[in-house]
Amino acid sequence: MLNVKEAGIEAEVLRCVRARGISHAFLLDVEFPYLYRASRAGERAIAVRYSEDEPIELVDRYRTRVDWVWIDTITRLPLDERAVGALNGLKTCLVCPERWGRPGDIPAYQSRMAGLGFTPTAVMTALPYVPQWRAWRP
Repeated sequence: MLNVKEAGIEAEVLRCVRARGISHAFLLDVEFPYLYRASRAGERAIAVRYSEDEPIELVDRYRTRVDWVWIDTITRLPLDERAVGALNGLKTCLVCPERWGRPGDIPAYQSRMAGLGFTPTAVMTALPYVPQWRAWRP
């Protein structure tokens, strides 16, 4: 995942990454004008953000234009049955609640996702929590 903090260099970042043979990278947290223009120009290595404040309808709107959804867990896990249906067929990257200072929420998130039949493609987490995610089998 590539979190570019300077607008206007996104395409160059992707070009450099691809030139090094990295094919599974995607941009996250991009400014909306870039998401709009690049996705309409055929760039799919961009994540649409979904969170408690960013609606699943945006995922619906961009599902044919991007490959990734960034599921942010600002104060809670935003997943429900409708969201899981909307995410079907897309790659997903979940923000581990420890990134928001809530590592104790990991087991509850894992349980909730298992109950919904949802497994994220990737999880953004800190190294100490990687074993907890690798051991999880929904």
